[in-house]
Amino acid sequence: MRVNGSVQLMPLLRIAMAMILGMVVCHELGGLMWYEVTEGGVLTGRLLVKGCLCLLLVSLGVAWLCRSRAVVQSVALLMGAFFMGGCLMAMAESRMDAEVPVEEQLYKAVLVSEPMERGKVVRCDLMLTTGSLAGRKVKASILKDTVARNYLRLHVGDGIIASSIMEQPEEKGSVANSYTHFNYGAYLRSNGFVATTFIFWSSWQKAVVDLSSLSLLQRTRLAALRVRQRILDRVGTMGMEEQDYAVVAAMTLGEKSKLSRDTREEYARSGASHVLALSGLHLGIIYMMLSLLIGYRRHRLLGECVLLLSIWAYVFIVGLPASAVRAAIMLTLYGLVGLGNRDKMSLNTLSFAAILMLVVNPMLLYDVGFQLSFLSVAGIVVCYRPFYELLPLSWRHYYIIRYVWGMLVVSLCAQLATAPLVAYYFGRFACYGLLTNFVVIPLATVILWLAALLLVCFPLGFLRMLVAKALVWVAGLLNGTMAWIASLPGASVEGISISRLQVMLLYVAVGCFLAAAIVCSNSFSRKRGV
Repeated sequence: MRVNGSVQLMPLLRIAMAMILGMVVCHELGGLMWYEVTEGGVLTGRLLVKGCLCLLLVSLGVAWLCRSRAVVQSVALLMGAFFMGGCLMAMAESRMDAEVPVEEQLYKAVLVSEPMERGKVVRCDLMLTTGSLAGRKVKASILKDTVARNYLRLHVGDGIIASSIMEQPEEKGSVANSYTHFNYGAYLRSNGFVATTFIFWSSWQKAVVDLSSLSLLQRTRLAALRVRQRILDRVGTMGMEEQDYAVVAAMTLGEKSKLSRDTREEYARSGASHVLALSGLHLGIIYMMLSLLIGYRRHRLLGECVLLLSIWAYVFIVGLPASAVRAAIMLTLYGLVGLGNRDKMSLNTLSFAAILMLVVNPMLLYDVGFQLSFLSVAGIVVCYRPFYELLPLSWRHYYIIRYVWGMLVVSLCAQLATAPLVAYYFGRFACYGLLTNFVVIPLATVILWLAALLLVCFPLGFLRMLVAKALVWVAGLLNGTMAWIASLPGASVEGISISRLQVMLLYVAVGCFLAAAIVCSNSFSRKRGV
């Protein structure tokens, strides 16, 4: 089959880009078109939803009528994807703009995150089970009771009955860094929070909560989070320092409630923040471990299904974070497509994951973690081969050179793809990020292997202690190394303030750099006769 270019071989990429563009346009227009329709001040986007839906039907109709004209049909289908994206975003924003009662409310809720102590309050995520916001998430701050200290008895999955005032999320940037463009309100909305609330220490108590008002997915996710907490409680700190344990819990089970501000800052300055967020790195290591353990050469299809079911069970246990869901979808496609000996990793695969996640939750488009996760993988998929081909052919005979160069190229590709966005949102650039990965990735792999081995050896006292001591040592080494790198002169450039236009120009510069790398790579290939 003849194609006009390589882009034609990636139809899902074009559909994903059209759909995302429609979502962005709808979001920007929505800010101008929301209007008050009731005395209660309920915001609605019904006109925008109806308009996008009508235009979507028109586009599909044109595509059907012009099915004999390939170009016109393709344009009509892309316009259909554009308007579908706009319709999905408008409906999602309409659902999120639920009427938040202005007066104090008495309600029942269940904790869907482990409480985190922050100064005089305990922060946690609540899923309301009663009232007008039943089934919606609320970001709560509970004032500590310093006498009875009842807040220490709160854990994920516990029910409470409380009374407080709900407020819509404020659209603000980081308090500590006013030069950043991180929008806290947009972050909460993209993660499904409809309100924030402050609960006085005497205005709540633990209670048995009926979960029948929650969806099956919400109840399943809550049950998985309880399993995660039981695993953490059973393993305990294993004699580790508090922050060493916090890093292990974050890297293995996605539990970040114990991470201190100083630890987060050290990992951010050293360029290793990505290792604290469950992503393709972690799931890839777990996939490799399970592949070695299962060994499904004779029954390949059955073995692959067991592998993927195990990966998705793990993703549910860690709380379905966007980066882990993206990695699980790609691993699923990787496994299933690999059975047919097709190209396993491509922009088509990444685009399918993006389309699927955005159809389920369009608000994820404005989640910083979602953006950085997809950009880093896209950078690796697009840039890895041209940069790797720059390595002279004679040097590729040595395994250590191939390994070091490959890791350097992966780190460079991911950093090129995400650095402008990190600077825009957080106002910083980690100067040693490329070198940090040479320490972080091997140690993260060892920590995941040791954590899995610890669970297997848990009934065996002596062997469990040996594995626990090894895990303690590796976790301490990782934290100590990150603290040392963060303390080096020039470890991080702070106070960067750039606009959206400058971000786009930076990505244009990255594209030019990539084009130059491709030209050089092709030139080297021709000289070698490849």
